[in-house]
Amino acid sequence: IFGIDIVCDRGTNRYSIPYSDEVMDNDKSVGWLVNTFTVSNLLTLGKERLSGRVSVEDVPSGQIYLTSIMQAMEDGRELEIEYGKYNSPQTDTLHIQPFAVKEHERRWYLVAYCRERAIKDGTVVPNNDMIDKMGITKASTSGSQVNDNLETSIPGVFSCGNVLHVHDLVDYVVDEGRVAGLGAAKYLKGELEPSSDILLTKAGEGISYVVPARIERDHCDENVVLKFRVRKPRKDVYIVYAQGDTVLKKTFKTAIIPSEMEIVKLPKNLLKGGEPLTVSLIEKEAK
Repeated sequence: IFGIDIVCDRGTNRYSIPYSDEVMDNDKSVGWLVNTFTVSNLLTLGKERLSGRVSVEDVPSGQIYLTSIMQAMEDGRELEIEYGKYNSPQTDTLHIQPFAVKEHERRWYLVAYCRERAIKDGTVVPNNDMIDKMGITKASTSGSQVNDNLETSIPGVFSCGNVLHVHDLVDYVVDEGRVAGLGAAKYLKGELEPSSDILLTKAGEGISYVVPARIERDHCDENVVLKFRVRKPRKDVYIVYAQGDTVLKKTFKTAIIPSEMEIVKLPKNLLKGGEPLTVSLIEKEAK
C-alpha cells in the first residue's frame, strides 16, 4: 500500500512497516501518511491509559469528505455542498463537478467546476455591461443571442468566446473567433442581408442552453454547429435533436456532465422551416 512493504512476524502474527529515512526521502507524502496512521493508532490504543495527558488541536482538513468526493469523481456526478469562508459564518449552497483533490500542508483542497460561480464570477459573460449598454438581446447564458454566424441582434455586431458562453478549451474560443471574423467579413461584403428563413433553437429537457439561438438557413454553412451544456450529470441517455415530433438525430451517451461542453454538427438539409430545433435528453429504456 502506498508503494511500501508491510511485514508480518510469523512468530507473533503482528504486522509492521519497516519505516526509515528512505521512505521519507522517496516520497514525502508516503512518509506523512505513515506518520499519520502511526500517531492515530497510538492515540487510539492509549486513549484510556493516557486520558487527560494528550491534547490534540482539531485542525479542519476536509478529509472526512474525501470518500464522497472521490466517488463523485469516479461516477461523474455533481455534488451539492455548503461552502463558507474560514473566517465567516455565512455559507452558500453550491453545485460542483469534482475534478481533482490535492493535499497541501496537511490540508485537502478540491478542484471542481462550480455551476453558480461560473455565472456569478463573470467567467461566462465578462463584458456583460457592454452588452446591456448596446441593447443587445441576451440569451439564457446572460451572453448575447446570436445566429449561426455569431451575429447578435444588432446587425454587424458579432459575439464569441466567453462573452457568449463559458468554454472548456481555448481552442474552442479561437474557433469561435474565426467564425465571428468570417461573419464580419461577409457582413462588410454585403453577403449577410436580413434573413427570411430563420429557425430558432430551444433547450429542452435536461439542457441548460443552446448556441446559436437562431439559424438563418439562407446564410448558414452545409453543416450547422450546435454547442450546449447539460444541467446536471446524467448516465445512459440519448441526446435528441428534433423539430416537433420529427427526430432529426439521436446520439447515445454513457455519461454526460455540465463541465464539458457538447459540440455537434447537423447537416443543413436535415433542417426544415417552422417548428424550433429542440435539443433534449431522454433516458435509455431499461431492458
